[in-house]
Amino acid sequence: VIGTSNFWMNSVVLRLAVLAWIPIALGVGGDVASYYMGASAVGIMIGAVLAPKIIPLHKLSLLLYMGAGLAGCLVFFALFPHAILSGVFLFLLGLCGGMFQVPLNTTLQQTGNEVGSGKIIAIQNFFENICMLGGTLLYTGALKMEVDIPIIMIGFAIIFVSVSTYVSRSYKAMNM
Repeated sequence: VIGTSNFWMNSVVLRLAVLAWIPIALGVGGDVASYYMGASAVGIMIGAVLAPKIIPLHKLSLLLYMGAGLAGCLVFFALFPHAILSGVFLFLLGLCGGMFQVPLNTTLQQTGNEVGSGKIIAIQNFFENICMLGGTLLYTGALKMEVDIPIIMIGFAIIFVSVSTYVSRSYKAMNM
């Protein structure tokens, strides 16, 4: 639940940040920023298809690499505003995100079979929504404090990789 909540919190903040930052950084209209978000969505779809082959359930500790890849792409995207590179970084970010999210959802579904799917889905949705709200509040607060959007994105990348490390290590410890 922590891993999926972390993913959705960062997804909400990234969506807000990208739609605000792309027009500033690349000097394009807001409609063009939507195409960049599309690159991320395509990456997520491909990552979701590849996830079962690359990260089977018995190797969930590999999620750390997907979390690090996602965070790294976010940092590079924030630091190097370039039309083509931004699209590539967002695609790769989505690819890592899809490969991060799908194994976690599969694990939650298996837990749901043991505990009761209604309970686990309710818990998952509760924490995901709390984290999305918290991330939005942090993003808004940072903007009010006049923190630059790339710095905010890097901050959320650090949060994402930190939580991903915790989830990966927790899984590894539970299965030793």
